[in-house]
Amino acid sequence: APPSCEERRLLFERLVTQGSLPLANDVNMQELAQWTEGFTGADVENVVREACMACVREYQMANRTMAEAEELPWVIKRDMFQTTIANMVPSVTVDQLLVYQQYIPPS
Repeated sequence: APPSCEERRLLFERLVTQGSLPLANDVNMQELAQWTEGFTGADVENVVREACMACVREYQMANRTMAEAEELPWVIKRDMFQTTIANMVPSVTVDQLLVYQQYIPPS
């Protein structure tokens, strides 16, 4: 079964602290966990990776030189996570989860 909301929150916290880009003050781990209901651990990892890439793309699109980019505070913003999550589909469908639950007894 996909991780619970609390498990996803903890996973988000672990993954973003491992990364090299800091988070903006508007990013809330509990909110990210709630937005990703039904996402697997791998899906959550992909969300973090894609949000990081959105940050990099933002600076590239601003046509910054490398010298300018190095002086700017690179941060992953809430809207980067929102856009990423809105464009992702959980890798486990509701139907697949129902089939899984039929064969695996609850613990």
